[in-house]
Amino acid sequence: MEPDDSTIVPFSSIENAQEYLALLLETIGVVKEAVENDTYLLGPGSEGEASLRVLQIVRYSLKKLEHHIKLSHRILNDLRTLRRLLDQKSSVQLPVVAAEVAIPALMCEYSEVTK
Repeated sequence: MEPDDSTIVPFSSIENAQEYLALLLETIGVVKEAVENDTYLLGPGSEGEASLRVLQIVRYSLKKLEHHIKLSHRILNDLRTLRRLLDQKSSVQLPVVAAEVAIPALMCEYSEVTK
């Protein structure tokens, strides 16, 4: 069954997922800026000490989220590259060596980032 034009599938392709992540990164940047402004407005003082601690946790969580979204974006780029290699393979025989080099390199990069 073919989806009609009114049906929106947000992750129907790697490119759509990358677009979503780009929007998410943009939103994270806006929120980080708002948190920084709130932190500045509170300033040091005993009344806002608890709020400052909460804002520090929010900043830390946003930083972690931003890192994971950037990592996900890189993984999607890698998947897109691998898809292109597979598409090329259907028309031109790629050497097996390319896959033997690319896949372990990707796995090494992923394991280093997730440590």
